[in-house]
Amino acid sequence: MEVEQEHITVDDCYKYLAMIPRGLHQSIASSLLKNMNPDTRIEYLGEEEGDGILTQTLDKLQEKNTNNIQKVKANRASMDWFHRPVGTIPLHSKFHVSLGYTSNGKSSWTCPGQVSGSMWMMVQTRRRQLMTSRCIGPLLSTIVHGKIFERQEPVLSKSEMVSRIGDWSTKPPSNEESSSSTDKSSYRRNFDRALNLWKEHVKRIWKSRMPQQAYNELMERIETNKLRFRMSNVRENADLPYTRTEFLQSLMEDYGDTLIPYYDDWKVDLTNFDVEVLVVVMANGAFSLGISLQPYSSHGSKSFAIGGVPPDVTPPYIGGDVLSGVVRLRPTTAHLMLELAELKPYEMVLDPCAGIGTIPVEAEHYYWNKQQHQHRAIGIGGDIVVNHESICSAAFALENIARQQDVEADDNKNKNFSRLSVAWDAALLPLRSGIVDAVVSDLPFGKMCLSASAVEQLLPLVMVQCARVLVPKTGRMVLLCGSPDAVLRALERCPQYWKQPCTMVAPVNIGGLLAWMLRVERSDAVFDETESKSSTRNLEKIRGMTKKRDNRRKHSSKKRRIQSKS
Repeated sequence: MEVEQEHITVDDCYKYLAMIPRGLHQSIASSLLKNMNPDTRIEYLGEEEGDGILTQTLDKLQEKNTNNIQKVKANRASMDWFHRPVGTIPLHSKFHVSLGYTSNGKSSWTCPGQVSGSMWMMVQTRRRQLMTSRCIGPLLSTIVHGKIFERQEPVLSKSEMVSRIGDWSTKPPSNEESSSSTDKSSYRRNFDRALNLWKEHVKRIWKSRMPQQAYNELMERIETNKLRFRMSNVRENADLPYTRTEFLQSLMEDYGDTLIPYYDDWKVDLTNFDVEVLVVVMANGAFSLGISLQPYSSHGSKSFAIGGVPPDVTPPYIGGDVLSGVVRLRPTTAHLMLELAELKPYEMVLDPCAGIGTIPVEAEHYYWNKQQHQHRAIGIGGDIVVNHESICSAAFALENIARQQDVEADDNKNKNFSRLSVAWDAALLPLRSGIVDAVVSDLPFGKMCLSASAVEQLLPLVMVQCARVLVPKTGRMVLLCGSPDAVLRALERCPQYWKQPCTMVAPVNIGGLLAWMLRVERSDAVFDETESKSSTRNLEKIRGMTKKRDNRRKHSSKKRRIQSKS
């Protein structure tokens, strides 16, 4: 898509606020700026201390590496895969920081916690340019933002917090002259501006995601200004002596008619709401008020009301009933992984551990999202767990919804789809050698899917298969994993097929858990087919050992049941 060169005027510019995983903010910003107006500005809410934390972590990590010489020598092989310090360091008893680097060579850090491990990205751009972005999930239209206290201040009481937010939000800007004011307050103008952006999202984005009758009823409420709303709160400090509900009740009692200018016309509805107004409060005093731009209520999904990261409702969306007991990669994260793979038109993307098929589905939407409808990427994925009943039903639902929405969007009943999801063993891929352009995969973490020892045995076999099917020299891998060390040990089994060091080893926060994003490039070495045969023999050996272990467990459990009955 060609970037427009015209200047952004005040009337044409809108402020978005996006909740994004810490550690991926540089990659997300680069992805957004590729196709946006040159005047687009990106900043981060309350991140003034980020550079200090990064410096402290770098110093401590280098000190750790210097003091543990023997450990460094033992892991010299893994050191060759990094060109910057990588690891996790405790800055104090309750705060651990993980450090890595991104594909542009910059250091990146993250920390555990669903809220503390997230960042708030403020984007000032043209309103139409961020509507269809698939690399951003929770998105707000900003009303106001600022700072209400300093980190070193004592913990504010509930009444003090309410008073500072209410007073700061409603005071006029210091640089605004009284002669330029209208009959509306400055805050109300900002609120109307954010609300108009919400209405535009409803008309352009929500319409295709809601049942027609529900959409018509919503449009009627918009025209008559009889909307249903709720207030929600996300705060970084979870140790405050009052709950989020108590805080919001006090805020609405004291400033409700000011913060919600249409308080008398709108109706409070905590479940079936149209407008969700969010209050964000960071641990260092930064705060923001905004209107959520995602249709959580119409999907029947959780929203910011949970006080953390809400579900990803990026289409094709499948609800919680279908996903019950199934762990799914967020589509926004999948899209960003495809961005990091730097796909070219008609390249083939492989996900050997696809689960229900999120990455193959997202690969097909990759160029559609960029408004380059004449191009597409080919997504192929598979997983051995697709044979499981719950996984199979979720994968089937995702495929059906994706195909139905694609046909409706294209208005073409004979649309040819460029994705495929099958059941296979990632350690023995049924593909020819040297035909895949990029491997993009969310690998098992060794927690909910497989054990840590099982992952340690599986990864070397998967890496050999990826080396075999990738195109030499130009092939690349983007992997999301629980531990970079396990992946690097697997790569060490066939180091001749990979370029060193890794172009990206970045810690990321996924749902409050620490994960790592790696980007590895294929070397120009031609694959030796005897490697695949050796891997097959190892796989058969492991399967035999696993079968014997399972038989012993069954025998032991049966013996215990007999003994308990007797």
